[in-house]
Amino acid sequence: MKKTPGKPVPRTAPADGALARLRDALRALALPADVQAGLLPSFTGGPDEFALHFDQEFRAATADRAVRLSQAQRRALQVVDGLLDRMSGQDNARLWTTGALVHSREWTRLRKAAGSALEAFGWNLEVPPARPFEHIEW
Repeated sequence: MKKTPGKPVPRTAPADGALARLRDALRALALPADVQAGLLPSFTGGPDEFALHFDQEFRAATADRAVRLSQAQRRALQVVDGLLDRMSGQDNARLWTTGALVHSREWTRLRKAAGSALEAFGWNLEVPPARPFEHIEW
């Protein structure tokens, strides 16, 4: 970007980066099962990568003082987080396979909740852009 004398160069607010990463994590969770399955390279741990990515970005966004969330947005994120919490643990290991990602009611509910969270932010559903520094390229 060319700097014009007397005019400040626009900068991305810190919250923008945190929200963009959160948006991408939600998009990955909300995608149709067949698309999600296609995002998982064979060398990863499987569908838990989606949960780990969301958890990281959810915690980062809610800890960032520059990020302002409405009550509806916060509630929508908490629903997604709560579903993931209920899916976690050794007793639910069966939910963390590609087969479960595609066929289980739990993943279907999670996709719907993630879609609702996207709507709460006014974000559309699309495949997240590839990030070569991450294990999953979405």
